[in-house]
This record gives sequence, structure tokens and C-alpha cells, in this order.
Amino acid sequence: MEKVTSLNSETDSVSYAVGMLEGRNFRNSGMEDINEYAFVAGMQHVMDSSETQLLTMEESDKIVNDYFQRMRQKMNEEQFGENIKAEKEFLAANGQKEGVVTTGSGLQYEIIEEGTGATPGPTSQVKVHYRGTLLSGEQFDSSYDRGEPAEFTVNGVIPGWTEALMMMKEGAKWKLYIPSELAYGERGAGGQIKPYSMLIFDVELLEIKE
Repeated sequence: MEKVTSLNSETDSVSYAVGMLEGRNFRNSGMEDINEYAFVAGMQHVMDSSETQLLTMEESDKIVNDYFQRMRQKMNEEQFGENIKAEKEFLAANGQKEGVVTTGSGLQYEIIEEGTGATPGPTSQVKVHYRGTLLSGEQFDSSYDRGEPAEFTVNGVIPGWTEALMMMKEGAKWKLYIPSELAYGERGAGGQIKPYSMLIFDVELLEIKE
């Protein structure tokens, strides 16, 4: 590849500027290695219709999306590794406690009050009171504090909630221990819920409104 040492036309300048911007995007996204020859070939094959493309656009989209998803996951795991470790240790110990049930998905729950009513389905509209805390004990949300129960569709919330609600009876009170993969996973939510944070909820199923 010919080395560029000067910009002699507007086309040269625009081309170089586009390259700089793309290079910055790659660097900021955590992309460590790039084959510059394959990069340029990919551009040429798209811009010149006479060239044979080595990948379809759909394949290219999938390869790039998968790559950056792995990169984000790797960076998050490095940055928030303590959350992963703390969750694993807590759930292992908590699952041994009397009264704590662990499901196949990894969800843990403790029945405080059984309830005597019906059990909601995935599309049921329910009214609940709840309090959510982090593993540290820090509260991040509470319908009790707002003085008003929450209403939502059972399958419209995080997977850990959906699974638990479909086992609860109307009037039941449960304590949920939700692994991060059944909550907000590698994304986190807002400022308080960091990536790979397990969540603990006190949940009271007040009414099935279907």
C-alpha cells in the first residue's frame, strides 16, 4: 500500500479525513487490531461494482455486530468483574439457606406469604408492591416509598420478575434474588444498577387485573 505523505486535492483531503474519523471510531470502540489491506479492499469492493465482494452486506453486518458485542462484553467483564464474583459467591451461599428455592434458570426466591388467589399468565396485567435493592443493600426503587403500587404486563419486565410472577398466587409476598443475567445483564440500568449487578426484590402480588 502506497504511503500517503501529502494531500494534493480536495478528494485527497476528504478521503484522509474520512479515514481519520473511522480510525478514531475504531480506537474509541476498543478495536485493537485491523488489517489495513483487508479494510481498503472491503471499501474498494463496495465502491467498484466490477469487483467481487468476499462477503454479503448481511454477513458483514453480522460479523461487525458480533465482534463489537464480544468486545463490549470483554471490557464490561474486566471493569465489573467484582460484581460477577460477588453475585456468584452470594447465590452459592444463599441457595443453601433453609426456605430459599433455586430454579433451573438460576432465579432464587423465598416465600414470605403463600397467597391464596389465582396465578397470572405471561400476558396478565398485574398490580404489585415492591422494593428493589442491590447486593450492597442500597435501595434503587420502591413502590412503597412512592405510595402507589405498580401495574404492568407480566412478560413486560425483566426475565427474573416474569418467571417469579408466573409462580406466585394473588396475595403472595416473595423475596426474589435475581442473577444479573435475568435482570439487566451486561447493560446495567441507569446510574445505580451497574453491569452484571444481581438484584434483590421484596414483591407483593396484590391483584391480577386481566
